Amino acid sequence: MCLVLESKFTHDFNYCSCQAIAIDGGLEYSRITGELDDFAALTEWEENVQ
Repeated sequence: MCLVLESKFTHDFNYCSCQAIAIDGGLEYSRITGELDDFAALTEWEENVQ
């Protein structure tokens, strides 16, 4: 069972340990590969305040 799968930067393509789901894109875009019933998308970001 996979808990959290993370892509930290562009073209950082990662599979979960069971190879059923993959994520890519880091902070630039989000590409998720797998069956829709097999994952929940949890997106987190921080706003850059200057």
